[in-house]
Amino acid sequence: MHIALYTVVQGSCISEMLANALFLMMICLGLLFYLRQIRGLDPVALFGLRRLSAPRVVAAAVLWLLPLLAVVTACNWLTLQWLKQFWPDLAPQEAITMFLEQNHAGSRAIMIVSAVLIAPLVEEVVFRGFVYGAVKRFTDPIFAGLASAALFALAHFHLGSVVPLFVLALGFTAAYERTGSLLVPMLMHGLFNALSLAALMVLEREG
Repeated sequence: MHIALYTVVQGSCISEMLANALFLMMICLGLLFYLRQIRGLDPVALFGLRRLSAPRVVAAAVLWLLPLLAVVTACNWLTLQWLKQFWPDLAPQEAITMFLEQNHAGSRAIMIVSAVLIAPLVEEVVFRGFVYGAVKRFTDPIFAGLASAALFALAHFHLGSVVPLFVLALGFTAAYERTGSLLVPMLMHGLFNALSLAALMVLEREG
């Protein structure tokens, strides 16, 4: 009975994660459909997807991400140290807690694919491609970058991560603005999430 119940719970968790991943993909496809079919814009050209060759995208992503990692890590540490004065039992992000609590290989695999591939694709299209691009059109790059970064940070619904995610988003936006290719922040985002998950698994094993 206990084994059967465990299997049902794990199956439910996997179904929820698959549904969430599918929902994110539908949002992305909906935005792309809107741009292409309703606004008459070509997302490939609009987001500079052919602006850089694959090697240049990889090189740009790595060069932008390395210093950004150091800054975000420092911001994260400083933010948590400050918040501990008022909120000593601040919990980590729900996604991190779920990942650490998962013992099922299939569930973890889905979470990894979602974090490293699906989330970077969808979130960069939404926040850098759509929000940043739309706000920039009516204001300026600085205001658009700040606005889209704030929305990105708040959308993760975790107080302790607002500042580091805001800084991370500014880095993604700067890379996009500088290179003109949305593929660069997409790859940066995927690498950042992959490194974060790898660090979690290392700490988990050591603990």
